[in-house]
Amino acid sequence: MATVKHYQIDPKDPDTKYELVQNKMKEAPKNISEIRNLTEIKKTYNELDTTINDFYTSYDRNQPDAISYQEYNKSLKGLTDEEIEMMQNKQHYYELSFENVGGNPMPIIVNFVFENDSITTHRLPAEIWRFDDTIVTRSLSLKNQSKKLSSIHILKQRILTGQTTITHPKKKH
Repeated sequence: MATVKHYQIDPKDPDTKYELVQNKMKEAPKNISEIRNLTEIKKTYNELDTTINDFYTSYDRNQPDAISYQEYNKSLKGLTDEEIEMMQNKQHYYELSFENVGGNPMPIIVNFVFENDSITTHRLPAEIWRFDDTIVTRSLSLKNQSKKLSSIHILKQRILTGQTTITHPKKKH
């Protein structure tokens, strides 16, 4: 597999967006300077002298404000119930690119493994290689993914032709 890209519909709801951003920030690896500051700095200047705190000490730029709520409510007015439901969809989309190593077009079996060890299987037929026999990109959707995706496995498939074995005779010189 060459690449995996994750997509999800932008919910437009300021509160939901804020939760998504907060979760993404928690899951992101910490910067080395943050790690060193936690271990090397006993107390910051703000902790020693609280009079230096200003607006930006507690400002969260991702926190929804009145303008974002107004824009959200304004955008909902022109939508039908079906469109609103689609915007609130928690469906996850994955764009997978596959390389054909070996040159023989084969079906692709993809297993999505989640943190709770549940597995979702998608089978892609060999016909996906008909337009490009080197690299193919396919988008897959996972409905109601409640757990975080742990890994993606591509299963190798062997095609058996029953009990017959085909051998090619050696040429005698």
